[in-house]
Amino acid sequence: LGTGNTMGLNFSKSRFASFYGIDYTNPYYTQDGISRSLGFNISQFNPKNANLSSSYTSSQYQASDVYGIPFGQE
Repeated sequence: LGTGNTMGLNFSKSRFASFYGIDYTNPYYTQDGISRSLGFNISQFNPKNANLSSSYTSSQYQASDVYGIPFGQE
């Protein structure tokens, strides 16, 4: 609605791996032009489903809170 805020969704799945992610960015978090992005991701891997002999699974979780500082003159 003209605010510049963005939201992203990312989903990917195969026989042996899956990824799920969501992120949100507010480009005008402060009056000075500092932006803020929040994100959360889940990544899972199962090599047995890829016909590999390994019997382990891997799950990774990531959360992020990132601030962007503008450089230059306005």
